[in-house]
Amino acid sequence: MTSTTVTLVELWPLLRRRKRFLLLSGIVTALLGFGLSQIVPRTHTSEAGIVVETRPPGSQIVPPVEVDNIVATQEDVLRSRGVIEYVVQELHLARSPALLPDLRLP
Repeated sequence: MTSTTVTLVELWPLLRRRKRFLLLSGIVTALLGFGLSQIVPRTHTSEAGIVVETRPPGSQIVPPVEVDNIVATQEDVLRSRGVIEYVVQELHLARSPALLPDLRLP
């Protein structure tokens, strides 16, 4: 069994011989597509459903969280080194005269 490969150099004369057929096929396809797009209506219909769940008043989806835990978490975040360094840098607190220690002799 032999394998035949066609190179671009060998394919070019074939395409040149069939150029009228290829060009005519492209034009006919484009015209058919354009004509079909003019005939087919440009409307689209779809349907969707919405499911609404009703819950009795006072029911909670998420269990309640203790307020003490929330406050403790926020306090931990505010006291973290990263937040403190960011605030000092953004507000230039390291150079603030009101925060610099007084270096006076006693």
